[in-house]
Amino acid sequence: MKTRNKSIFFKKSKPKEGYEVLTSSENSYLRDLLVGRLRLGHKGDHYKGETKDEELLIEPLIGSCDIVIEKDGTIQKFREVGRRKKIFEREPDSVLISPHSAFQITCITNSADCLMPRVKLTNISPRDAVLIKSENVEVYEIGEGNFKRKVRVILGGEGPSQRLRGGETINEPGQWSSWPRHSFDNNPELADQFEEFFMYFTLPKEGYGLQRCDGTFVDGKYREQTMMVKNGDYAILPLGDHPIVSAPDTRLLYVWYYISPISKIYPKWAEDHGEYA
Repeated sequence: MKTRNKSIFFKKSKPKEGYEVLTSSENSYLRDLLVGRLRLGHKGDHYKGETKDEELLIEPLIGSCDIVIEKDGTIQKFREVGRRKKIFEREPDSVLISPHSAFQITCITNSADCLMPRVKLTNISPRDAVLIKSENVEVYEIGEGNFKRKVRVILGGEGPSQRLRGGETINEPGQWSSWPRHSFDNNPELADQFEEFFMYFTLPKEGYGLQRCDGTFVDGKYREQTMMVKNGDYAILPLGDHPIVSAPDTRLLYVWYYISPISKIYPKWAEDHGEYA
């Protein structure tokens, strides 16, 4: 089924328990990247699913889960995944699941709220599921001046995922991020291989940020739009400029997932001043 009105920005909907697809090829310009959200409202609640020709990341935003994966007769069990009470307080735990796997997620706290991005793969290599603990998330302080921010990288260019990249960025009040341009933003011919998703969270919850989108999407068309984004809103981003600024009284965290033929490269030496390519 084709959706008539596809969008760049999506406003949060009323929270409801269970799994829902946030963005996919059905309601956005995305092609291979699909992002779902799973809310389990009680201890013991569970959700079952499977991957086909996709790799899937399960990132508990808050709450804890037990995750069991079955692939080719082999079972892997990951206990107490996700140990955050508040999304700002620490780095996340996550589990990366490979194609052709069955999985079950069971809530072991009062509730659990997970984001679940998945990406289609064409060249599938056999891999076990991988637990990415919070202490293994790479944390960078990048940028300088009014575009300094903290970046938590869950899945970077070194794997363990094949295509999916993901992490979280925190802007302190009045600070910009997604600036300067990534190196691949200067290569418009790569637009048909680039897809990105942001979901925004704010402190206080009444806070906001301003998101600029100015570039070419995976369908090859140029679009530009600027929107006020609030707690729980989300968006898809183009290849090009997509800087975001938090309001003067707002801490802003956004979760990001993307696919690209070129990965972000974070600073290596002190002289880099925290910029990245």
